[in-house]
This record gives sequence, structure tokens and C-alpha cells, in this order.
Amino acid sequence: MTKGYFVAIEAVPEIALSGQFTEWPTAALPVFIAMMFGGTLGGNATLIGASANVVAVGICAQSGEKVSFARFARYGVPIALAQLAVATLYVLALVWWF
Repeated sequence: MTKGYFVAIEAVPEIALSGQFTEWPTAALPVFIAMMFGGTLGGNATLIGASANVVAVGICAQSGEKVSFARFARYGVPIALAQLAVATLYVLALVWWF
């Protein structure tokens, strides 16, 4: 085992590692959801942001259509910003709800 593994275990309370742990603080839920949205949707902005983007561009190249980094970003950045704006509204609603 690496040293980083032990640090990760020590950072989490022991009870949270148990299979019976189901009681997360409600204030923490919007934070976890925001981190998931940021990691998932933020990758849509650039060609190398997500592995699916690289695969899609590879398929385009095999079909004879070249997609450059700039061309991908021209479409990806506005879409990712729109997705992140909607996700932000959702997380803010969760904060208000909880």
C-alpha cells in the first residue's frame, strides 16, 4: 500500500467507511453534487477534457472529418458553460432546500 492510501483513510471518519453508514449531513449533499457536476460537465469543454471526446474525434478522423482542438472548443465551451449554469441553479436550489 502507498502512503497516500493511508492519508485518504485517515481523512475520512471511521464510521463513514462502514457499510451501514447512511447518514451524511444534509449540508454536505449540495457540495458533493456540485463536485460531481464540475468534474463531469467541465470535461465537455475541451477535446482532452474527457475520454469520450477523444474517442468521438477519433471516429470523426476515421470518417475523414478533421476536428481540431479549436473547432471542438468552439462548440464545447458554450455547451459546457450552459450545462454548468443549469447545474449551478440546481445546486443553489439544493442549498435552499436543505
